[in-house]
Amino acid sequence: MLDRYIMAIEWGSTSLKMIMALHTKHGFNIEDVQSIPYKSIKEGVEWTDIEALGPLLAGAISRFRKSADGRLESILGVPGYYTGIAENSCKIDIAGSVVGQEHIYSAIDRCSQYNLPDDWSIMQVLPRLYRLDGQYTNKEPIGIRGHELDLNSSLICVNQTFVTQLTDILVQHGIYIDYIRPTLLSSGSVFLTEAQRFSGSILIDIGEKSTDIIVYRDRVPIFSEWFPVGGHNITNDISIGLDLPYEEAKRLKKRCVVGEIPLDSSLEYVKQIAEMRIEEIFQLIKDSIASSNTVDMEGCSAVVLGDGIAHIRGVRSFASNILGCDVKVDKTSDAGLYALINDHVSKSMSYQEVEDKSNIQIIKDKIINWVLELFNK
Repeated sequence: MLDRYIMAIEWGSTSLKMIMALHTKHGFNIEDVQSIPYKSIKEGVEWTDIEALGPLLAGAISRFRKSADGRLESILGVPGYYTGIAENSCKIDIAGSVVGQEHIYSAIDRCSQYNLPDDWSIMQVLPRLYRLDGQYTNKEPIGIRGHELDLNSSLICVNQTFVTQLTDILVQHGIYIDYIRPTLLSSGSVFLTEAQRFSGSILIDIGEKSTDIIVYRDRVPIFSEWFPVGGHNITNDISIGLDLPYEEAKRLKKRCVVGEIPLDSSLEYVKQIAEMRIEEIFQLIKDSIASSNTVDMEGCSAVVLGDGIAHIRGVRSFASNILGCDVKVDKTSDAGLYALINDHVSKSMSYQEVEDKSNIQIIKDKIINWVLELFNK
């Protein structure tokens, strides 16, 4: 395997974050990183302002490429606001034939014929359940004779306007993106176990200004949603409620413990304010999943990550009581960026490179330690 540089870009709600790593047969090394807060560009610039942020991203990528001597694979993480999941089922007649790969491809192609709004497109078709002559299976029924093949699938969709507008700006600067992947999809692959994805699980990523959720069942994502609320709203509520500067409110938020009587009585009001906003966020998540009718909350599990809320003490049991399911909290800082690069490296490794699964864990540990060191200074 030739040495290669890999760059992942997370288009976050409050900043652009990029990581570059050198992947060799001997391991994986972090080479460079950048985190560019939008407020450092111009006051009031929002993450949806592609015209303002596109050239900034192009400049950052150019610097990365220069240090990588041109050998650079780039992965753009599409934020949850610009991604979605649709469900589609199709049926093909195989006329008593033995099911072959060509029949699977035909069914997938049929499922991809799905009408979306003009500014949206299908990025990937993920088969979930097959049914051959009435018999269900979540595996390809290759080699079995039948007459009618049904396929239920999840369609991973992206807002093509966002992708086209951003990539056009980058092309104007001589930059081409190699891979485009929804950040949520990478996060689900990295932070949920295969068992969780199979039995039914929810990944909840709460950032500073947005919350993304993705629901898995039968190993496949079946529902996603985005909410314009996050950790910033908790801090802002504390700032307004106590008439404090924003940074002081942020410091107090980290000290409070939700769901418990505070040892320091001066934090009681901070706790109450934080709990009201956190309850609102998780109630939005619960209601959204209930209306989607995708999983039974009592029978599934949830993983919460994201810098907006994961570091607040007591949030695990507090969220569990609201959602009505088992909740785990992953405190990996800047989880989306970590997920994008780890997911890409893991999927692109050959069997020989991952025959010892501890190699992947070493990669994960290196990135986690590096991210913690960078963003927790």
